[in-house]
Amino acid sequence: MSQQRTRAARRAWMKLGVSWALGAAMSLGCGGEAWEAEGISPSGEPTLGTLSQGLEYGGHEYVFVLTPKTWPEADMACLSMGKKLVTLESSAEADWLLLQQPSAGAVWLGLNDRVIEGAWDWTDGSSTYTRWAVGEPNNANNEDCAAFSPGTGLWNDLPCTKAQPFVCESFDPHQEKGYNGHSYIFFEGRKTWLEAQYTCSAQGMAPVTLNDADEEQWVKQQLPATRSWWLGYTDSAKEGTWVWSAPSSGYLNWRPGEPNNSVGNEDCAVANAGPNGSAPAGKWNDIPCSEYVQVICESFSTGPVFYEYVNFSTTDTQTATRYTTDVTVTLQPGQVLDVGTCGVPGAFASNDTYLRLLGPDGLEVMENDDACKGSGSRIRYRVPDCGGGTYVIRAGCYDAGSCGGRLGYNIGYTY
Repeated sequence: MSQQRTRAARRAWMKLGVSWALGAAMSLGCGGEAWEAEGISPSGEPTLGTLSQGLEYGGHEYVFVLTPKTWPEADMACLSMGKKLVTLESSAEADWLLLQQPSAGAVWLGLNDRVIEGAWDWTDGSSTYTRWAVGEPNNANNEDCAAFSPGTGLWNDLPCTKAQPFVCESFDPHQEKGYNGHSYIFFEGRKTWLEAQYTCSAQGMAPVTLNDADEEQWVKQQLPATRSWWLGYTDSAKEGTWVWSAPSSGYLNWRPGEPNNSVGNEDCAVANAGPNGSAPAGKWNDIPCSEYVQVICESFSTGPVFYEYVNFSTTDTQTATRYTTDVTVTLQPGQVLDVGTCGVPGAFASNDTYLRLLGPDGLEVMENDDACKGSGSRIRYRVPDCGGGTYVIRAGCYDAGSCGGRLGYNIGYTY
């Protein structure tokens, strides 16, 4: 980024009352094992480790990744960071992002029409904002994924197989629904089965496991009548041997004649499938894992969840960069840390708190300001396979203000 653009970006942030963080953040540390396990090339850069600080706007954190990836690879890379491909919701946000742009080439957005040609949708289904260049999108060459130009900020549709830099953005807090002691998140955007796994993992959850007909009926009641959704059920490891990606269940509700692997690669299960000949709708079917289907994530608990608490009060922490209350925790690969001054039982915030999580190498993994759409902050972080070690929770205040409260945290497992 040029000095002129850097100064302009800083001025824009000062108007928003947001402190300057390191731009053009890249993934650091930890190697690329999890990428290669899913058949994705790490393209030479280290992945799935801790992150340097990202950019912040409107309570969201943004990370520019300059190593080019295809759109599906970029989508899963963001999910592996606990983020999503960026969703733009207004001209103000789009203008701000353009100021931060460190790349000379087009950059992937989370917008695509992979499911139905011409039906453009964001990966999280949360925005209707568009900023297409004149004559775009035109699908000139099987162009199903959107990118923005660093020069104009206008959008163009490109082939999803083209490798481009990309921007990751932190998730909005999702409204969770509860049933029988479990929490569920219903995502609007449709994804492949593997993308669904990444999406749920980013929330410290997994694609839904159905344990009985009552649970299945409850899920159906939360959705339009004909809507299918992914189950966490697959035989991709061994044909005919179906396993759950979360704790196992003995409940089955296959449509008559299913699973049949009719096209030779139907390795993932959907619930509430449509009718097929004389077979009724509403039961399960096996389909290719590459299909695009709604995602429902579920949390799993094997017993009571206990939280530890730390009271704190501080001032002038410069957005949790000094005079903070630090809590050291030891995390193992696969564990999930849930920490907050809001959204956590027994936790509370007085004035505007700010949380940061530092990894074993001292670099920042995640940060949060207003997770609960108020003064409180919350982080949910799943430790990658290569990321075990000593982490530091850093509690402070936004900007130079005073704040305090009770920080609550729990260490568990995704499933």
